[in-house]
Amino acid sequence: MNVVCVAQPPPVAEPPPKPIPLAGQEPLVLPSDARKKQAAMPPLELPNAAPPVAPQSITFKCRCGKSLKAAPEQAGKRARCPGCKEIVQVPMR
Repeated sequence: MNVVCVAQPPPVAEPPPKPIPLAGQEPLVLPSDARKKQAAMPPLELPNAAPPVAPQSITFKCRCGKSLKAAPEQAGKRARCPGCKEIVQVPMR
């Protein structure tokens, strides 16, 4: 029995299909186009609000009425009131 091999031509590479633009969407912006677009835009104006700052200390009152201060790292820990010498817990705020 004779076997005959028939060579098939190599597959032809087809170009990728063109993307279909969706309704309401802008076309794809390439980086160079984005830089040009950004350069043409006016600078962004921010409101004159101060940026949020982490609290420098936690202020709270003891039962005796004395106002106490503690560092944020001390939140949740215990401290002694210098007025009445009672041990108080530093609040988490």
